Amino acid sequence: MTTRRSIITWGSFGLKAFLLLLVIHASVTRDVIFTFIGIICFGLALVPPLLGRRVWLPAECDACVTTILVAHVFLGMTLELYETSPIYDKVSHYTGTLMLSWLALRIVDRQVNVKGAMLPSGLRSILLLLFAVGIGTMWEILEFLIDQTDLVIAQRGLADTMYDLMADLLAGMTVGLLSTYRVVPQPGARHPEKANAIMQDAEFLRKPPSHRLLTG
Repeated sequence: MTTRRSIITWGSFGLKAFLLLLVIHASVTRDVIFTFIGIICFGLALVPPLLGRRVWLPAECDACVTTILVAHVFLGMTLELYETSPIYDKVSHYTGTLMLSWLALRIVDRQVNVKGAMLPSGLRSILLLLFAVGIGTMWEILEFLIDQTDLVIAQRGLADTMYDLMADLLAGMTVGLLSTYRVVPQPGARHPEKANAIMQDAEFLRKPPSHRLLTG
């Protein structure tokens, strides 16, 4: 586990260094727009390790977020796959949202394990689906706001935006489906007393209303 974590950590560090080199190159060549976007992406890449010092995050979180950002800057912008490939944008939406939704699932399962929260698998799948669509929607809003500057064209019409959102939706559906087969930690595994209380509450709610008044 330690070796795996070290590989993930160093891999993420290498991707950040590569992203920083792209930003430096853009600034040297006086590509103002690329430099500005690169700085924003590099700042976002620093969020997971900084946030991980205060809250628990999966070991893969830093690497996944950095990979998404590097793919956006290097593959999409530097190699211009956004312009030359008709499917790259959709594939990046799907894979990026897929990774973020899977991380969200890991975090939810962690809370189940530590705090003893009960979350039915069906509800968990719906929340993951909403999370995926929400992430995609926020990204499209960001692209819309960028377009208002008239510096770059991020959105290429209504059809392009809808296909992007459908890719995000498909990613959410994929993770939601996979989550039904994922083994969920026992509620409150680290706090048995919470688990007992939760199970008692669940049993109480399954009783008929009249019986609750007599025994509750």
